[in-house]
Amino acid sequence: MSNSDDWPPDPTTINLDNSQWLTIAQAAAAARVSEKTIRRWVRERDIAVFLPSGRAWIHRGRLFRPQQQNGQKCPEMSSRHFPD
Repeated sequence: MSNSDDWPPDPTTINLDNSQWLTIAQAAAAARVSEKTIRRWVRERDIAVFLPSGRAWIHRGRLFRPQQQNGQKCPEMSSRHFPD
């Protein structure tokens, strides 16, 4: 995936051996939230693709991408948020 125009990818062509694709359990562990939260995020956010079997695979980059709220772009992270 080179840019947002490539989303969503064809689920039959993604390489699930690539570390960018996570199961719900793996995504929950990576994000330090419950699997229930990941399932909600899958419904609310554009972070997963579904295989023909119905199984969801979450894209790591999209999981940790800042989300928009109320149609407004989230402010970019900067040093003012995280002092040295």
